[in-house]
Amino acid sequence: MEFTQATTDLVNAVAACLPAEDWQPAFLDFELREVPDGFDSDYVGIVLLKDATGDLVQDQFQLDTVARQAAGTLYLQRKMKAEEANSGFVLRLEQSGTYRIDFKNRVKRMDGIWDAAEEGYADNYLSHYLREQAEG
Repeated sequence: MEFTQATTDLVNAVAACLPAEDWQPAFLDFELREVPDGFDSDYVGIVLLKDATGDLVQDQFQLDTVARQAAGTLYLQRKMKAEEANSGFVLRLEQSGTYRIDFKNRVKRMDGIWDAAEEGYADNYLSHYLREQAEG
């Protein structure tokens, strides 16, 4: 499987896990490592939704087995084909289908390493998103 197909499969699988309502941008911070029987993983998934008044609110979302498997497939594709070691990624996904993936070079949460900047970004994704949109 090529990188483009593995990426497309991941994006589609994550999008299928988002609420059926009018979701707005989603943020997924995914960490994984190989273990003898497959992968061990941890993730934080944040999605922005419109509330009853039309204001954006932040909520969490859960990945299904297909999305977690797609993340493993992308990991293996990069490891085998591109010979790039990675320990996960941050995916930013817009409802229009545009996305951005930034690969991580080491796990942190899975090793119990506290990263205040990463944690704060996820906890306050709505504020960061609005500021980034205003900045253009």
